[in-house]
Amino acid sequence: MDCRCIQTKILYAFPLLICLLFGSCDCIIDPMPGWEKPTPCPTSITLNASKLTLFEGRSATVSIREGVGHCYVQWNTSSYYVVGLVENNGGAATVVARHAGEAVVSATPRWTKSDGQSPSCQVTVLPVSVYRMTLAPETLTVIVNSQAIQVLEASLFDSVGVALQRSELTWATSDSSTAKVFWSSGHSGHVRGYRVGEATITASFENASATALVRVVPQ
Repeated sequence: MDCRCIQTKILYAFPLLICLLFGSCDCIIDPMPGWEKPTPCPTSITLNASKLTLFEGRSATVSIREGVGHCYVQWNTSSYYVVGLVENNGGAATVVARHAGEAVVSATPRWTKSDGQSPSCQVTVLPVSVYRMTLAPETLTVIVNSQAIQVLEASLFDSVGVALQRSELTWATSDSSTAKVFWSSGHSGHVRGYRVGEATITASFENASATALVRVVPQ
């Protein structure tokens, strides 16, 4: 049974079930009014770029080549640490350079019996120096000996203000007997207060740093 003729304005599940039980699932289903039907991908597809070089914090769009309508593909990256993906629509995705390194972005066709090939784009991410850091909030109030978690968030920027990602920051305190970062993850520093008073917390990476004032108050 060829289910390409099946359309519904009610539910997506019914025609899909019929496709699975009785025939080919290379079908075009119209589940909702105004929904744009995807075009079945051709047997082989290619991307608009085979290689990309980006600086950290920058992004670019990778898409299947024009001429195949609204062909939908599934986007993947070999390393989310190096490259993140934001899918714009079925046929394009924004490649976000997160950390220096290399990754492969690939596209797998949907809605078709493809030839098993997934065209790919080799992405090289070049490092950028951290120029400026900030800590938020600039003033943090913590209850002494409280188990409630208070967090300082660091933001890192290059020389033109583009946000950067770094896996490990260095945290320090002016008075560890009053307050300190007892655990950190990524750009987050988890603060605990040990006695009433004030301490300055400093986050740093390479030559950039930022500070926040921590006030420890009684329970």
